[in-house]
Amino acid sequence: MAWTSGAESAIRQMGAGESDAVGTRAYLRHCSSQLEEVVGLVRREGAVGARDRKTLRSLIIVSVHAK
Repeated sequence: MAWTSGAESAIRQMGAGESDAVGTRAYLRHCSSQLEEVVGLVRREGAVGARDRKTLRSLIIVSVHAK
């Protein structure tokens, strides 16, 4: 739901006169940096518990395949 809202906002910026898809590119960078942070958590030993690590790995897979 958060992704949909952010993507919609970025597209609206483009429709409001922002040239060269500036909003969508900025949103892509934002999403990519968030994904990198989550990957960092999963990779860091002891940062999250086993159950949380498994959940985060699944979310990472879904996020990467959704691109």
